Amino acid sequence: MFCFLLSKVRSDVQMNYNADTGEFQVSGSGEFTADQIIELFPDGKNYTSLKITGELTSIPLNAFNESYDLVSVTITAPIENIDNYSFYYCAALTTITMPDTVKTLGESTFERCSHLSSFIIPPLLKVIPKNAFTDATH
Repeated sequence: MFCFLLSKVRSDVQMNYNADTGEFQVSGSGEFTADQIIELFPDGKNYTSLKITGELTSIPLNAFNESYDLVSVTITAPIENIDNYSFYYCAALTTITMPDTVKTLGESTFERCSHLSSFIIPPLLKVIPKNAFTDATH
């Protein structure tokens, strides 16, 4: 089993990856960046499931884009904003569970997620932005 933990000084965000199960977990509070994720996966984002927990309120620009092996996402943190291209081209993604706290989606958030089978619109989300689901055809 391979597991690692990354914490940055400017926030209390932990990132854990279990290579045996393929699970990647982001938890804690504060902010994180796509660059932190790239540092963890220099050879490509090869996790199959993602869990976002804790008190995080935002998913940053490009955070999980091009995670080609990602199949499922479970968000229990009180996320309010999912920025542009956060899940762009996660071609294997079939399910995403998100909280009712989501208020905004960025452009092209789920573009090219060609296996996404359904998406339940959170009650606080009032606008579906440009290209949010382009080529999410399943």
